[in-house]
Amino acid sequence: MNKNTILAINFEYTLMEFYKKLSLSENDVMVLFMVKHLLEQNNALITADLLAIKMNLPVNEIDQILVSVMRTKYLAYTKTSKGLVTSLEPLEEKLSEMYQMEIANNASKRFNEESLK
Repeated sequence: MNKNTILAINFEYTLMEFYKKLSLSENDVMVLFMVKHLLEQNNALITADLLAIKMNLPVNEIDQILVSVMRTKYLAYTKTSKGLVTSLEPLEEKLSEMYQMEIANNASKRFNEESLK
């Protein structure tokens, strides 16, 4: 997936649009939104303890959510020369694919409807 394509798609919008299809709960989504927010604040490593400071969920529930979204490959922890970093890139790529698929399906549907006229 082209990084520019991913950046052009609104993360919050597409996550809200597709979270149910991704089998994410509302708590999962809120944790992912907060991870995104903290990454945008230049926090490289997002932990359950850090999230718990900003959220009303208990740290153990946040930890379970982080493990779950890592297992489904929506969140990644990567070792770099600067240490361990958190990334939402896998989820951003998935959302971008889903968004592009929906656009293609809608265009195909419109084409088929037009050809029946």
